[in-house]
Amino acid sequence: MELSANNNNYVDNAKIETVPLNGGDFNSLLAITPGVQRAPGGGFLAISINGARTTSNNYLIDGLYNNNRYYGDAALGQTGVLGIPAAIFPPEAIQELGIQETPSAEFGVKGGAPINMVMKSGSNGFHGTAQWVRHTSFADAANYFSKHNRCGGNPDPCQATPIRNQQFGGTLGGPIVKDKTFFFVFYEGQRSASLATKFQTVPSDLAVQQALTNISAAGLTPTTAGQNLLGFFPTAPSSSPGSDTGQLITNIPTTDTMDSFGIKVDHHLTSTQLLSGRYIYGDSL
Repeated sequence: MELSANNNNYVDNAKIETVPLNGGDFNSLLAITPGVQRAPGGGFLAISINGARTTSNNYLIDGLYNNNRYYGDAALGQTGVLGIPAAIFPPEAIQELGIQETPSAEFGVKGGAPINMVMKSGSNGFHGTAQWVRHTSFADAANYFSKHNRCGGNPDPCQATPIRNQQFGGTLGGPIVKDKTFFFVFYEGQRSASLATKFQTVPSDLAVQQALTNISAAGLTPTTAGQNLLGFFPTAPSSSPGSDTGQLITNIPTTDTMDSFGIKVDHHLTSTQLLSGRYIYGDSL
C-alpha cells in the first residue's frame, strides 16, 4: 500500500509491539496518529478521523473489507458487552497498520479513511508469543459514584467492586515448506465476571406491612392477584442499610466470554508472485 507522508499515517511493527494497549484493542493504536480522535475510554463507534463521522471509517484486513454494514464499526474488533472488542485481532498478529486519511480512488464502500491491518506471515524459523493478563479487585479502590452515606451490607458499596478478568492468547508462525510455504496462527480468549452496584428506591418491608395493616383496618382483604404481584416486587429488608428510606442495594452480574482465532497461509509461486489465504473466527457471549 502506497502512503503519502503528508496525508496518511503508518504504524510499524516496532510501535505495535511496544505501545501498551488496554485489552489488546487495536483501536488504541489509531489514537497515536495525527488526525485521529478517539473518545475517552474507547467504546462503540469511538474513532473519528479528521472530523469525519465515526461510521465513515473503512476497516480492512490485508486489503479485505472488515466492516459491519449495520452499525458502521469494524466487524472484527467491534466493541462488545464490556466496552472491549467482542472479537479481538491481537496486536501480536499485526505486522503493520496503515491509515489513509485522504483515501485514493481504489477504495470504495465508504467515503472515510481506510484503516488497513496487515496480518503477520510465517517465516523459515518458528516464532511465537504467549501472554496471560489477570485483573482482580485486590488493589482496586471503591467506585466513588457507588458510595452513599451508609456502609456495610452485602454488597457493601464502600468496598471495591468485585471483578475477575482474564485475557490470554498466543501466536505461532513458521514454515510448511522451507522458502516456499509458511503459516501463521493466533488465538485470543477472555473470561470476565464482575458485579455492578446499583441503588433502587423500593418499598421497605415496614412500609408494606403498614399498608397491609391499613387495608385490614378498613375492613378490606387484599386480593390473591395483588398478593402474588407483591411477591414479584423487591422490597428493602428491615435489616439492610437504607431500609428506612426504602433503598435497596443490589449487585448486577456482568459476564463476558470471548474467543478469537485466525490462521494465514502464504505460498510463494515465484519470486514475485504470492498466494495467500486466511481464516478468522470470532465469538463473544
